[in-house]
Amino acid sequence: MSHELPAWHHLARQDHLYKSRSSSSAFAGALLVPMLVVIYLELAPYLFSVDARLLPKYTYYVMFAFMLPLLALRYRRLFRYAGSPFALWVAALVAFNAAHLFAAMLDLEHERIALIVTRIQYYVLAWMIVFACSEARDQLLDRAFLALAVLLPCVTLFDFLNPGLMDPEGIVGRGAGTYLNPNKAGEGLLVTYLLAVRLMTPRWRWWLLVWVGIAVVSTFSRGGIAAWAAIVLGLLVTGRVPRVMILFSVVAIVLIPIGWVGVENYLIGRADMAEGIDNIFGRIESLQSLSFDDASVAERAAVTSAGWNLFLDNFIFGAGAGATHLWALPVSVHDQALMMAAEYGIVGVCMWLWSIVIVIRGKYYPDPLLQWLAALVLVFLSMFSHNIFDFLYWLVSIGLFSRRRST
Repeated sequence: MSHELPAWHHLARQDHLYKSRSSSSAFAGALLVPMLVVIYLELAPYLFSVDARLLPKYTYYVMFAFMLPLLALRYRRLFRYAGSPFALWVAALVAFNAAHLFAAMLDLEHERIALIVTRIQYYVLAWMIVFACSEARDQLLDRAFLALAVLLPCVTLFDFLNPGLMDPEGIVGRGAGTYLNPNKAGEGLLVTYLLAVRLMTPRWRWWLLVWVGIAVVSTFSRGGIAAWAAIVLGLLVTGRVPRVMILFSVVAIVLIPIGWVGVENYLIGRADMAEGIDNIFGRIESLQSLSFDDASVAERAAVTSAGWNLFLDNFIFGAGAGATHLWALPVSVHDQALMMAAEYGIVGVCMWLWSIVIVIRGKYYPDPLLQWLAALVLVFLSMFSHNIFDFLYWLVSIGLFSRRRST
């Protein structure tokens, strides 16, 4: 007697699986859209700056709580996802930081313990969110990131035009929006743009890049401006934007000196930007003359030298997680690769290289050249920031770039 199920039973089972996956995707989408807004607008730290009672950890704990039902519903797919490149990278980061946490607990280093625990929580939360993205509909994610890529420049430019309104204690005159820090805002603008252009036509891809570029310039972040210029050059050279835009770019380059004069006159005329005018003009002058000798560059040179010496003294395992954040110098090393080297040794360097590899090997874009462009931007901005693995929007972005998506 045959034990084969009748055809209608197979059809009913397939229909049940489709409905189950569809409801799961809808649930994941309903969770993700507000979470992505919170993450890519950096709302948790911003709300804390508005009201000290609203600690960022509360926002992240709420995210954890809302993610648990989805993980329970899709536990089989969750186990399979645990073998993905991003999940393995996160697992390695968690394991390595757990070893440093054990050492810090033995030495009763409370500040270091708090920093490592926070990092581990970020890694796990990013892993959960990227898994949820794999369960949601790709069209929903595309629309969400497109909306964010348009919204973020609006918020940044609003902050630039109304200095001190959004963040009275921030760097006056430099657009930062809800990111609070202009350099972070420049990074957030660019990474959100890269996540939004997956299926955009070349023409709209270009005009969105122009809009994002205007906002990046308002941050006066030299790393952000240079990375934006690299994206422009990459898209032009590879023909990923209309050829007529080459002429537009040439005209824009010719008009840049006139534009800078206009910007300077505008800034001088704004009395409400007087507090930060020296910082802004120093950055404009360094971009014009390419002579990076201001106080910010001098500070970066000092911490870079200190970080390199720390790595040489602790070549194998590093000086310990948090070493460049808790040292006597006022800031960390401003370089992700160097920070990983100084704190985690040669293993940390491998972890940084691993993040680049999983982005390059990812299938986020149907166009492989865009995948390489995302990886190059990650490498480039790593040279200007030591917090890429400490910010949730960066961790989630790395995970999204590394995943395979339908075209």
